[in-house]
Amino acid sequence: MYKNIVMYKKLLFFAGILLLLSSCTSNYTIEGTVDKMADGAKVLLRKQVNESFVDLDSTFVKNGKFAFRGKQDSATMALLTVESKEKLPYMPALFILENGNLKVNVDTVSSVSGTKLNDVFQSYMESRFNMDKKMEQLSREYVTDYLTGTLTDSILTKLKKQFSDEEANLKIMTQKYIQNNTDNISGIYLFLQNSYLFSPEEQATIIRDAKPFFKEDPMIRTFSDILEHTRNIAVGMPYIDLKMQNPVGKEVSLSDYIGKGKYVLIDFWAS
Repeated sequence: MYKNIVMYKKLLFFAGILLLLSSCTSNYTIEGTVDKMADGAKVLLRKQVNESFVDLDSTFVKNGKFAFRGKQDSATMALLTVESKEKLPYMPALFILENGNLKVNVDTVSSVSGTKLNDVFQSYMESRFNMDKKMEQLSREYVTDYLTGTLTDSILTKLKKQFSDEEANLKIMTQKYIQNNTDNISGIYLFLQNSYLFSPEEQATIIRDAKPFFKEDPMIRTFSDILEHTRNIAVGMPYIDLKMQNPVGKEVSLSDYIGKGKYVLIDFWAS
């Protein structure tokens, strides 16, 4: 009997621990730090809804710290900004808002950590920041040399190659991240924000090979529809053999005219 009571208490103890652990991860806690110069500044938390970020919560900096607490049903992209009357050199923190304990440091280069998804996303963002800085520096060198009249052909060729190499590395890194994260919101976000890096064929391949979570997202579906429409009207694609009436009422097809001469002028009108 005594052993049964002891065992029952142990089960209650472990059940309580499991319940506590569960409650810790069913909500999110964001603990942030920023320079004390920002004391009193408003901190705004926004989350992505469709193609824009909307206000979710706000607080104020006190002793260089701030915090948010809440619950997120499913992970989404979020943006955290420190707003002040003074022009503070703080970069907004872009991260994945999901349940868990998140640590945010707002600075000239902001960072977010605390969950596996955010740690991986942060690693990409740090590399992306460094690549963007290099390309920005190359662009500044080009403008400076051009304005000062020191831009020679050899310098131009060198700058073009360096810029092209950085852009190629950015494309490879971004494509790898997207393909490895088509099961979460960050892959969708980076694909839509960086689609310009890829040709229509590459875009279609990424979508085709992605996981259902990616393909079934409403924004990806809209993108796919636009992509398909664009591909159908691209230069070199077969024309649609429309049937219509000519000015005298006879039914004709485009194929009756196309290919019969060097040029075909088509005039559509509404009545």
